[in-house]
Amino acid sequence: MNNLPAQFTSLVGREREVVKVRGLLRRPEVRLLTLTGPGGIGKTRLGLQVVEGLLRDFDDEVFFVPLASISDPTLLASVIAQTVNVKEVVGQTVLQSLMDALRDKRALLFLDNFEQVLEASAVVASLLQAAPQMKVMVTSRAALRVYGEQEFPVPALGLPDPQRLDVEGVDHEAVLMQYPSVRLFVERASAVKPDFVLSKANASAVAKICCRLDGLPLAIELAAARVKLLAPQLLLERLDKRLEVLTGGMRGVPERQRTLRSTIDWSYHLLTGAEQALFRRLGVFMGGWTFEAAEAICSTDGGVDLDLFDNLESLLDKSLIRRDEGTAPEATSRFVMLQTIREYAVECLVASGDADVLRKRHAAYFVDLAETAEQHLTGSQQGVWFERLDREHDNLTSALQWAVEAGHAETAARLSGALWRFWRMRGHLSTGRRWLEATLTGSQAVPAARRLKVLLGAAVLAEHQADYERALPLLEESRAVAQELDDTQSLAFVLNALGNIAMNECDFARAQPLYEESLALRKQQGDKQGLLQSLNNLGWAALEQGDYERAGALLSESDVLGRQLGDQGRIARSLHYRGIIACERGDYATARKHYEESLALRQALDDKWGVAESLEAFAGLAALERRPAHALHLAGAATTLRASIGAPLFPVGKVRLDRWLQIARDALGARAVEQAWVAGRALSPAEALAETEQQAQAEAVTIAIDTEKQANQVAEITDTDYFQTLKQQAGKLRKRGK
Repeated sequence: MNNLPAQFTSLVGREREVVKVRGLLRRPEVRLLTLTGPGGIGKTRLGLQVVEGLLRDFDDEVFFVPLASISDPTLLASVIAQTVNVKEVVGQTVLQSLMDALRDKRALLFLDNFEQVLEASAVVASLLQAAPQMKVMVTSRAALRVYGEQEFPVPALGLPDPQRLDVEGVDHEAVLMQYPSVRLFVERASAVKPDFVLSKANASAVAKICCRLDGLPLAIELAAARVKLLAPQLLLERLDKRLEVLTGGMRGVPERQRTLRSTIDWSYHLLTGAEQALFRRLGVFMGGWTFEAAEAICSTDGGVDLDLFDNLESLLDKSLIRRDEGTAPEATSRFVMLQTIREYAVECLVASGDADVLRKRHAAYFVDLAETAEQHLTGSQQGVWFERLDREHDNLTSALQWAVEAGHAETAARLSGALWRFWRMRGHLSTGRRWLEATLTGSQAVPAARRLKVLLGAAVLAEHQADYERALPLLEESRAVAQELDDTQSLAFVLNALGNIAMNECDFARAQPLYEESLALRKQQGDKQGLLQSLNNLGWAALEQGDYERAGALLSESDVLGRQLGDQGRIARSLHYRGIIACERGDYATARKHYEESLALRQALDDKWGVAESLEAFAGLAALERRPAHALHLAGAATTLRASIGAPLFPVGKVRLDRWLQIARDALGARAVEQAWVAGRALSPAEALAETEQQAQAEAVTIAIDTEKQANQVAEITDTDYFQTLKQQAGKLRKRGK
């Protein structure tokens, strides 16, 4: 398995470096290899080319971990864990979980842009020590200084001898095209100006441009993009003047980094005053922006007339920004900056004195977006709004980080209070909890109603990770605040959440009255969304207690209301429970129909929690239908997915799943069970669900099964035994003080 991003341009002039780096990584004594060099030297592109040729060396276990969007060293272990789909274990640090998961893997981690988290170098050392077969390749502007590190300074692209560029009789076109820097310039120039070719008229100027830019790929590409506006000879004149003015750059950084800064600075000073103002203001965005966002945040004049259409198009043409293809719907224009260029834009913004104003506008815009989205996250347009929050997640967390760090407590509370449902749906449980807790720390002066939303969100995410030691006090505080505010709707929410915890622990006697009290309050308030949730949960409670008639009636009522409200998430849950009832009654065709419809809704919403639950449902169905290996494949894939989002399978679900999977285990035997489970753990959800019915049937034929014996085994697992098991499980949990 690998997650290497696709490359859309050729790698020019790095053949020798690719061979050398691959050779180093194949040496047994090299465990940590760091590609070092200034920004723009091409470390990432070289690294990707290297690892593409090493997939077989590492059994395709190559993981690309981009770090450009984070600057907090404490997040490194979490980012790596999310990339390699390692679960978070309650009571254990993320690093410990990561070390345990990688201990026996022959894998390659590719950590990109590590210079932003250099203080976390000890994390890399710990992983290497824990996983003796694993290797790590890093790109960074500075070495990690970890014991055993092999550093590989990435050189600039090969350059011609500037002393010979104007020698008479030299065939410039043929000779100069042998140099990688010149080839890169020509290739990128012809991409923006298809009729561009290296000729006797421009060859010398092109070569001099490459030399002036020290053979740095990013600088050359920025220069080449300008041939649409300026011939190479005129471009060289501008470049000469700009470098003379800006020699030296920032102190305390490598000389080549100064040259790169000069290149970007030169590009900046080619802009008009209005273009410069827009360019530096766009640095406020993290992970891209829409035209509408730029209009709201950046077009306020500040003494400069900003025509957003013309100036944004000019920045696009001059390669300082680019269209973000593929992440936004066709009706939306979205733009991004290269990270290095964005860093320069941010510095310009700070120097202009406008940074605080722009950060406030940015936060205000994304608070409004989050709160608008929140209103639609349980309605018929929830899929559209979840996708929009996905695209803006970097901006939302950037705004939240600024609000927390700058002490804007109410802004932080509004953002985190609006986002927790999104974090839950997308499986960002640990991330969401971290921001919600950080918000609570500084929220004592925030209006109680806003703080209450943060408390509720933090409680729900803690409950989803089975961290009841944190969830319960959060819910008790929420109940007190709700009662003080006479907020019946929130009080009903608290009661429902307390019921969920009781259900998760198989304590049905405690859950039932909590659900019923919550339902009564919601009926009084006319809260249809809350009523829908309560009907679902009461149906679930009846199901788990074996009252299938009452459960079916409640869930049918829930389904009707859910379709009226357009709440796809709750419809999916109702269908899921109805599928379980059908399974328990032996009506597997109906169960499959309900499960398939539920899964389709969950996939449309990218509900990772829900998809894991659906995988487990299909696993149980496969076991009941005598497809044991397929059942274990699905269950294994569900376990992997749960691990990736840090969402454990609660006891109430585990008891039923284990009961069904035992049928599969009995049919296979220990060795085959282990093989099927391991194979399933390696599957993505899509791969597990794509296993065809034909394969499943063929698998069933190849396994000798005594039908009479199976019937006896199933008969032995009676409803009475099942519910007795649930009661025993609840008793054990209570004894442990859960």
